[in-house]
Amino acid sequence: MAEDHWGEAITDQVGRTPETDAAVDTDEDRVVSHRTQASDLQSIIASVAENHLGDGRAVILANLQRELETHGQWPQPQSWLDAVAEEMEIGHQYQVGAD
Repeated sequence: MAEDHWGEAITDQVGRTPETDAAVDTDEDRVVSHRTQASDLQSIIASVAENHLGDGRAVILANLQRELETHGQWPQPQSWLDAVAEEMEIGHQYQVGAD
């Protein structure tokens, strides 16, 4: 049985069509793009953590912003920046969810 964006029942009933294939491809592109961005963000966080894990929040935020800007990932929501900085401040590396 086929499993994809449209669900098992729909593709089994109507078969694959340009519409279902296009929808699957579009969704796949979105997922790949999201995973790529998550991976990029995780690399940036790892870079900042390498030198600033356990530092004060202001130092972490300043370095995080600089790295995000350098890698074209700026701006980010303040609540996310605060969560990342809070984890680093207590000695943990924030983990970005990819899904």
